[in-house]
Amino acid sequence: MAFAALIYLTNTIEQNLIHHLIPDKQQIGTLLQEATFLQNFLEDSLQKDNEKVERLESQIRDVAYRATDIVESHLVDGLLSKSESLQLVESFVTFNEALEKVMEEIHSIKQEVMKVEDEIRIRDLRPRTSLGAVSSKPTLSGASTMVGLNDQFEEIRTRLITGSSKLQILSILGMGGIGKTTLAKNIYDDLSIKDHFYIRGWVTVSQEYDESKLILDILDSMKMLPDNMRLQATSDKLKGLLHKTLSHTRYLIVLDDAWDKKAWDDVKRLFSNDNNGSRIILTTRLEQVADHANSCPPLHQVRFLNNIESWKLFCDTVFGHEGCCPPELDKIGKQISQNCRGLPLSIVVIGGLLSKAIKTEHYWSDILESLHSTLTSNDEQCLKVLSLSYKHLPHHLRGCLLYMGIFPEDSNISVFELVNLWVAEGILKPIRCKRLEDVAKEYLLDLIERNLILGGKKNSMGKIKTCKIHDLLRNLCVRQSKKEMFFHPTYWYLLNKLKDITSRRVTVLPHKTKLDLEAETPSSFLPRSFLFFSWGKFPDTIESSNFRLVRVFHKYYYPACMSFAWEQLTESLKRQLKSRRAEEELQTRLDFERLLKDFGNRWLEATGEEQARQTGKRAEVSGH
Repeated sequence: MAFAALIYLTNTIEQNLIHHLIPDKQQIGTLLQEATFLQNFLEDSLQKDNEKVERLESQIRDVAYRATDIVESHLVDGLLSKSESLQLVESFVTFNEALEKVMEEIHSIKQEVMKVEDEIRIRDLRPRTSLGAVSSKPTLSGASTMVGLNDQFEEIRTRLITGSSKLQILSILGMGGIGKTTLAKNIYDDLSIKDHFYIRGWVTVSQEYDESKLILDILDSMKMLPDNMRLQATSDKLKGLLHKTLSHTRYLIVLDDAWDKKAWDDVKRLFSNDNNGSRIILTTRLEQVADHANSCPPLHQVRFLNNIESWKLFCDTVFGHEGCCPPELDKIGKQISQNCRGLPLSIVVIGGLLSKAIKTEHYWSDILESLHSTLTSNDEQCLKVLSLSYKHLPHHLRGCLLYMGIFPEDSNISVFELVNLWVAEGILKPIRCKRLEDVAKEYLLDLIERNLILGGKKNSMGKIKTCKIHDLLRNLCVRQSKKEMFFHPTYWYLLNKLKDITSRRVTVLPHKTKLDLEAETPSSFLPRSFLFFSWGKFPDTIESSNFRLVRVFHKYYYPACMSFAWEQLTESLKRQLKSRRAEEELQTRLDFERLLKDFGNRWLEATGEEQARQTGKRAEVSGH
């Protein structure tokens, strides 16, 4: 993630340029100028089909990481050290020598950058893209707008309203991105469905489901969950409340994105069958799960869009519902939409890309050529389209998109927390006369307009409170982040292997998450961020020195468990500090507030949705 690495580096230098621990202001100032030059180069090099540019980006990322390590390590070690003047001078000499080596690398890269710019004329080829949100009311076509599939909509609606009076379970089956959730949501919100069913509930099951949370979410969606039960109810009380709520009334429940037969087995006994025509919709991409739950054959297989439907969805996404495609782009546009092979997610993502770019035959032809290549499976083709959209994304948005992969699959992410995290991580480019929080919100709206992030709940003012990302896009973010060393997903039981990774961020996920945990290039482990979405015991193998550059410690839900995890971390560090002043040294290492004053950096503990819900407070930007 070259651009994000450079933003982080330039922010660090600018915040500490006048620090007394920076001995050579001219040298560090030159480093800032060179980093800014490379940053401008990346912003101007939006066309990423050139191998030389991609290789340069990798080199820029690596040297930016090394430069940041040198600067931050020198500052932190100097602040924590009680060394004599002579040792301090030796530290300055070592710092200057290390910086000179990095400057030589940067100078070499700069010379190559200038050659590449001349060869491919990057500035003349780049599309004109928006640098921020262009609308205060983004269209959320990826969330619920349905184009085509009217035949399937009518068929399912009829099956729900008519037929047997017994409780029936209807399974909707289809691959990721084909529109299962969109189809189910349009049916769920249909007026005739609202009139027919007295109670409706919706829950996303996903791979990481917890039975109690599943029941909580169902009750919450039905607005049948008292505030006192939200905080204190046991699993048995929640089950009893759900069963009581659904008894003797006609209801519709949607279980979206089920991955496991066990998930259905765990909750099916809670749905009463009172012979009053109640229905359950279950969406899944796994046929064995659909078969297992379905009680009224046949399974409903969501079909791909035909060429006419694909073209309409493409035009609606690129030009808006009232717009139309210019004649000179009609032929190329239809070829692009056909290359998406009827998969709605691919169409809205590539449409989001083209809606923001200059609308010329030349640029659209480049996109079409990138899509052609060899025939692939639909899953591979979808990932190819998503990857293409990422490569054509402005650099200032890439880090923000990849960051979405840090959260567990199907997470409803608090916009307030997300904005705070983006700011604290140092991945946002400052804009004169704008707060970083406002910049972050503009970036989020831009990504929503590009159909890369889905807007969720809104507040009373119509502003988005929560957002999420499609699991196929999340998979792309995880894959790309590991490749670019942006973040590393892991579990508690694998934390003892963290010294073998190079990523700047570590996200600890629930155990059921399916990940490809390939080993990365061995390197010293100096993470900047820890994000916990699960809990466990910190291994003794992690040394206290590994945490000296941490700036973000994010604990999501399970606040009580996370407090336990923090205690485990501090105990682990205590055992490794051998001197009689262990307590004092530990406090010095973990005193983020003092480092905040010395550095001017922001340190974040985002308390997470569950803790915020329990305390009624907003997440705070603070230290430990």
